[in-house]
Amino acid sequence: MAVRTDAPPSASSLDTAAVVAELVQLAQALQAEQERGKETRLTDNELAFYDALRTNESAREAMQDEVMKKIAHDLADIVRRDAKTDWNIKEQVRAKLRTTIKRLLSSTATRRTRHPKRPN
Repeated sequence: MAVRTDAPPSASSLDTAAVVAELVQLAQALQAEQERGKETRLTDNELAFYDALRTNESAREAMQDEVMKKIAHDLADIVRRDAKTDWNIKEQVRAKLRTTIKRLLSSTATRRTRHPKRPN
């Protein structure tokens, strides 16, 4: 069976080209995130926590970048240490994670973000 090379591209080949283009863009975005992680010296998990902290404007104003990096590092350690895959104790794990994270955040400058007019 001969394949015509002068035939117009079919709809499926256009879809394939669009998928490949999206995959290339995704790969470039992932590589940029890895480079950002190397620049900040944060692991993927730490970078995710760091980005979550950076989205909170009051946290950005109240804390220095290095404080947020330390919190992100500590949060990743807490989750790595305390998170369990045993779904029978899922609620206990969640409760322990919430408590530990609240302690971590209360021991940092986040108190000022909740009550900026209160003296320390």
